[in-house]
Amino acid sequence: MRVDFLKTELIGTLAAVWDIIDSGFILKQLTFLKDNFSEKDFLLSNGFSAVSSHFTDTFFENILHYLAGEAVSFSLDRLDFSNVTDFRMKVYETLFATSSGEIITYGDLAAKAGFENASRAVGTAMKLNPFPIIIPCHRVIRSGGVLGNYGGGVDVKRKLLEIENSEFFSFTAYKGKKT
Repeated sequence: MRVDFLKTELIGTLAAVWDIIDSGFILKQLTFLKDNFSEKDFLLSNGFSAVSSHFTDTFFENILHYLAGEAVSFSLDRLDFSNVTDFRMKVYETLFATSSGEIITYGDLAAKAGFENASRAVGTAMKLNPFPIIIPCHRVIRSGGVLGNYGGGVDVKRKLLEIENSEFFSFTAYKGKKT
């Protein structure tokens, strides 16, 4: 497996873990690097080599367009879901279908995916999301109108929602909630 990094001012550094398969390139994981975890640390702890490619160049270009507020159509075609349970896959597909700027609670996402009363399990699925931004777990909030946690940090979650001109900010202003 290989890794390429995208450094951004807005959301920090993303690590894209990818590989080559018979049909071409496949993305295995997209991860936010924490402030105290360097690219070198990431490579050493996972046994990867840092290699950029046309695949990651194009993929990162789409991420940068998204971060600039441009409309981007992400695809699930080149994502590796082989280690994802059927439950999580259904939740991810349901969330992937949400529109940019739309928010949904953990409970509403569970119900929409066909798993009534599974909000905690949906929260775990969001925590285990191998492809944040693409599978837009930043759009999932707590039922009380609070942002909730995010792998890249709550500030990054807020920034991603701001980029999308999310209804979250209208919702929380209407409800008098603090973000």
